Amino acid sequence: MALCRLRRGLLVVGLVLLAVACAPAASLADSPVVLTGAATNVTSSSAVLNGMASSNIPGSTYYFQYGTSLEYGTNTTPTPLSGDSVQTVSASITGLLPGTTYHFRLVIALPYGELDPGDDVTFTTPATPGTVATTGQATGVTGNSAELNGVVNTSDPKPQWLFEYGRTRAYGRETSVHATGSGLTVVSAKVTGLSPTTIYHFRLVVQQSQGPTADGRDGFFKTAQTYGHATVHSRRLKIRHGTASIPFTCAGTPGSVCDGQVSLKTRARVHKHSTIIGCGHGKLAMKAGHRRSVAFKLGPRCGSLLRRAPHGQLSATLIAVFSSHQPRLQTHVTLLKS
Repeated sequence: MALCRLRRGLLVVGLVLLAVACAPAASLADSPVVLTGAATNVTSSSAVLNGMASSNIPGSTYYFQYGTSLEYGTNTTPTPLSGDSVQTVSASITGLLPGTTYHFRLVIALPYGELDPGDDVTFTTPATPGTVATTGQATGVTGNSAELNGVVNTSDPKPQWLFEYGRTRAYGRETSVHATGSGLTVVSAKVTGLSPTTIYHFRLVVQQSQGPTADGRDGFFKTAQTYGHATVHSRRLKIRHGTASIPFTCAGTPGSVCDGQVSLKTRARVHKHSTIIGCGHGKLAMKAGHRRSVAFKLGPRCGSLLRRAPHGQLSATLIAVFSSHQPRLQTHVTLLKS
């Protein structure tokens, strides 16, 4: 009887061993993977944490723990982990301190608990640069001047700063050099002698007493249009073929313009009443340093008056209304029949 029981026991053990031997081997994808990678895109205040993970258990999530010690203290937001294949995972973190070493590791959370976390990995944020030159905006821009602004942030005890400026990014001109102290300083410099309606580039440059020069980014601005002062070159206007020609002179700085509307009027008696008759109008547009005539056809009524005028001369009033701040020009002229 005892011998039969022993044989039956051995048979059961054999069947169990055979079942285990014939069971399919677990694949790598069936085993959760938690691998902490390296930090990338590291700046003085941010970084991207990376790793590799997989879990075939529905409802699994991953997150990173990070901090300045092995106690970590901060977690990224849990993110769902789908599928059972190994995949690359990452999370961006901000608000870091410059020049500081951080620890981090990858963690997979299952619905019923957490797996053993990945290995601890470290990275160090770069220190804040010793000197930062920030180019600001140009203000108070006129046709020939502007105020250049910027901010100097430096730990250098005796830095110097200036602005480079010019019509291209090669600049070519610069302001005088100014001294400042360490810390945050708002700086500005006025530049003059610019050309109207011209684009200028500029940047702030900080020269450190010890260390390299810090250059700000490129900025630009466009100068405004400037206007000259127009005058009538002659008040005796010859009329040829019914056309009046009014000579103007434009004075002002180079690049200035004189522009506006010009009209001629005369006073005449019509049916025992005195009235104003329009002789014509034209447009003035010229640059400073030039002389140009505004020509326009006389109106028929004005032309008739000129033909009947004694000695072929007709008094008229010239009125010019300018686009600039120049006051309206109003003067008497004489129309001469040629």
